[in-house]
Amino acid sequence: MIPRCARSALWFGALLVAMWVLAASASAQAEGPLVSAHRGGAAYAPENTMVAFENASRLGADVLELDVVLSGDGELVVIHDSTLDRTTDCTGEVAARTVEQLGECDAAHWFTPGVATTVNDTTAEHPLRGSGIGIPTLADVLAWAATLDPVPQLFIESKNLPTEAGFDPTGTAIPSVLVPQIQGSGLADQVAILAFWPADLETVKMLDPSIRTHFLTTHEFGQTAFQNLAYVTARGHDMSGPNHQSPDLNEAYVEATHAAGVPTVPWTVDAAERMDEVIVLGVDGITTNYPACLLDRLGRPRPADVRPPELVAAGYGAVPVCGGDATGDADPPTDDDPQPRPDQDTLPGPEAPLPVSGGGGSAFALTAGLGVVVLSRRLRG
Repeated sequence: MIPRCARSALWFGALLVAMWVLAASASAQAEGPLVSAHRGGAAYAPENTMVAFENASRLGADVLELDVVLSGDGELVVIHDSTLDRTTDCTGEVAARTVEQLGECDAAHWFTPGVATTVNDTTAEHPLRGSGIGIPTLADVLAWAATLDPVPQLFIESKNLPTEAGFDPTGTAIPSVLVPQIQGSGLADQVAILAFWPADLETVKMLDPSIRTHFLTTHEFGQTAFQNLAYVTARGHDMSGPNHQSPDLNEAYVEATHAAGVPTVPWTVDAAERMDEVIVLGVDGITTNYPACLLDRLGRPRPADVRPPELVAAGYGAVPVCGGDATGDADPPTDDDPQPRPDQDTLPGPEAPLPVSGGGGSAFALTAGLGVVVLSRRLRG
């Protein structure tokens, strides 16, 4: 029989442990979702450049989101579009140039501080033009990230859409280069590969099931948050990424993701008011062009100045910390962002679409089912 004093000590010890667990849980909940800097925080620095990634890290972002495209000599370079025109002083397709030739392009040519999506605006200020900011390679980013302590998470989007030049319907071109590069970087535990095109994610899992995969969808072409989750769980992927305007991005969806053990990271939330609404849902992360704004909404510390040192040195004044309007959209959508329309002739129809219901089901089945078909054909062949 345990003496009364011993029982009291055990009870008191258990109480202390319970209080510590509750405090730790409350602290973790207070921290809120991960802050994912879209293209490195494109409102503060030229998107998808080392300047942007270094600035996002300086501000305290948890995740650096970036896009990769293949160069003409088969190397992965960090740029959003399949063409150079929107963000640089060069023109034409990325795939038409070698890495060395891409190094001649000015990646800050069209950047305007405070604007979330870079556009060719000849009336706006472009204070970092000609300052030597180039298109980085993925190798550059990985090597730099490996020097950080702690190493941030890296969300690497495989840019492969029917709406862009060089579309690869099999989803093998980028992943076959990307996966070995991640494996050799020593950062695989910190990386998730994102894609709108399901076949890219299927290839990643076939090459290395341990690498996290993150499915992106948009409601604009009929793909709901719940349908995104259905595909992720059915195919064994790891993260769900609907756009934040999805009508069913709500508490029920978030509860379903957590019940399935699937983190959800909606994109791209830029307005402070909308950030608050999405935070309350209990999501696991939020992707934004204004990472300092999200840090503020979460009550997390950050440096007072959101400007990268290069912008300060250029003598540019204050930059808006937050962006957007009541819907959370900082800028009009660009043609290179959305999912393909379901009636595009470039989309092969799936033979075995996932069972879905509700509006937009055919659009989801068309896109999500393709990954299943591609993989099954590849395995049979």
